[in-house]
Amino acid sequence: MKRMLSVLLNGIVLLTTGILLNGCGDKSAKINGVAKAADGSYTVTISEPQHSLGYLPIYIAQNEGYLKDAKIKLSYLTGGGGAHVKSVISGDSWAVIGSIDSNEAAAVGSGVEFTSIVNCAAKANVYITAATVLPDYKGSLELSPDNTELIEYFLQLYNGKPVTITAGRYGGTPNVLVRYMLVKLGFKEVSPTEYSYSGNGMSGTLYMVNTADASAIKATVETGGAQMANPADPMLAAGVLDGTWYEPFIKFHNLGDFAYSVLSTTWGALKTEEGKAIAQNIVSAIVKSLKKCELARQEYLAGAKGENYEWLLKCAKDEFGASYSEKDLVTCVDRALEDAWWSPDGSISKQALDIDMEVMAVTGIYTGAYTYEKCVDMEFVNNAM
Repeated sequence: MKRMLSVLLNGIVLLTTGILLNGCGDKSAKINGVAKAADGSYTVTISEPQHSLGYLPIYIAQNEGYLKDAKIKLSYLTGGGGAHVKSVISGDSWAVIGSIDSNEAAAVGSGVEFTSIVNCAAKANVYITAATVLPDYKGSLELSPDNTELIEYFLQLYNGKPVTITAGRYGGTPNVLVRYMLVKLGFKEVSPTEYSYSGNGMSGTLYMVNTADASAIKATVETGGAQMANPADPMLAAGVLDGTWYEPFIKFHNLGDFAYSVLSTTWGALKTEEGKAIAQNIVSAIVKSLKKCELARQEYLAGAKGENYEWLLKCAKDEFGASYSEKDLVTCVDRALEDAWWSPDGSISKQALDIDMEVMAVTGIYTGAYTYEKCVDMEFVNNAM
């Protein structure tokens, strides 16, 4: 699959702000994660925790030529184990794709202040599925201490031992969401790898594997290291189709508006006119992509897979077709549209930030103070609109 995407572009006046990418003169300064070539073109590095279908609108922004007049090329740096956020802190990347809570937790003590400038996945597109060695769960999904049916399912034994769930990197949002669910159900954390439950006439243990590399989740289940998992698409779809696991029984997109996969940079990267112009061009291209994805979603919901749906499926094939089958990708795209993963316009609401930070606080992993004004800057989205 692709790890780097590039398009050579011609510099123009940035119409939405009136700022020139070239000709900033002594108002420009070195911007971390941005390389400027002799011909005036820019290479902008964006880091990501994994190469995920959830980020497709960002990939589309470049693949479909929406940046072709901005003299920018985007380079994607994929790093697991939290390396995607650290690469911005170290100055190797200009921006990171991920959730705001991850940014805030990673930035503690670094002296770096993040700001999120455009939304991509505005729902927590995280799912929990069970391996086919377990019975498929069809009961209530309410995250409540009274949901004894779901609690009992997590407490079941496999080969005489408590079930293990592989949940991604410790402290990463997919991992935190699993912990949030367990707390809501009444489980208590014994350690980062063990939760216990006692109540409603039941008691037991659930183990957790904190997989630093999200790409290893499927292999962990296939080799018997876990019986439940929270894979992202396209991996989720591939595992359903090949019989590794069932369709997911927990869907965290039901939490509603969520700052799950936003594009974040540092306040320092936006201090100059040149830095602001780079940000505006990239945000404008992503907003254009999101709007077209929303047209595809409206077609899908109306029961008509028209030209916008076909365009979106083609974009998914272009990005992921080397590693996943067309059947996998149809399943992925349909799930994304059905569950309304993507923001229709790039906006990040205060509600989205609040639920994101609440999930982190409930788990106790990060309880620091935050404000919407510090964490979010919607100037560039508003200009793009």
